[in-house]
Amino acid sequence: MFNVDGTPAKPIPVTDANADAMGLEWGYVLHDHGIEVIALTWYDVGPIVPWDTDPLSRISGTPSLWDSNRPAPIQAPAAPLKVTKPVAPAPAPARSRSTL
Repeated sequence: MFNVDGTPAKPIPVTDANADAMGLEWGYVLHDHGIEVIALTWYDVGPIVPWDTDPLSRISGTPSLWDSNRPAPIQAPAAPLKVTKPVAPAPAPARSRSTL
């Protein structure tokens, strides 16, 4: 990451001591099995959202619902995402070569 002037951006550590002063509402912790979503204004830990969660799911933005003792407030879409393999592109048409 870079600043607008092109210099490298310095990391800003977020800790329990400075998170409130920074005005952060949400925290995310990446795990092997999913992403932990923490509503910082309500909880210190959050439920895990598995990596294979359908991206078309409805995800609640109500912080009080993100209690680590309950499943993540996510509602799967009515029609699940259909994964299809891409079709190989058609070969380019042959060009005629002009010889002089």
